[in-house]
Amino acid sequence: QCARALGATVPAVNSALQRARARLRTELGDAREQWRASQGVTAAERALVRRYIEAIERADDAAIAALLHEDVIVGHQPGAGGNDTPEPAWYQGRATVIEAWAPALHGPQPLAIRMVEAWANRQPAVASYLRLPGTTEHRAFALSLLRTRGDRIAEITNLLPDQFRAFGLPFSFSAGDDRWR
Repeated sequence: QCARALGATVPAVNSALQRARARLRTELGDAREQWRASQGVTAAERALVRRYIEAIERADDAAIAALLHEDVIVGHQPGAGGNDTPEPAWYQGRATVIEAWAPALHGPQPLAIRMVEAWANRQPAVASYLRLPGTTEHRAFALSLLRTRGDRIAEITNLLPDQFRAFGLPFSFSAGDDRWR
């Protein structure tokens, strides 16, 4: 069923599952009882999310880079994060991320981005809204789940904005509306 849903072969899915289990054992230990349960949102995570939001909204490449692990991974669901292809997309590495985001942040018509703090499964997240040139409304763009490692962001998973309602977030708001700060 997984292979069919992913459009992959059964051996490919089995191989991925074996690699994932090995990685979990390496990261979390052999015995499940050794795995640390998340204690919920920490003050350090809140501060990291706030700095990330500020850096993105200022389009400050140096500040963004300082918040990302060197080997950061960014993934997009099909259609999420500006990815118009029917396939998921991902890229890895701090320099690659900064380069991939440059057109939106610094292009000839940079996008006005507003971000709102959110939390999913005790994991930091941000809701991104874009205001296109010549418009007065910020529209839902992506819900980004952030996985942290230490004091940096190790992974960003972008989901479609259809998840916004589940988090009590609007699909749009006017440029002057500060309720979503």
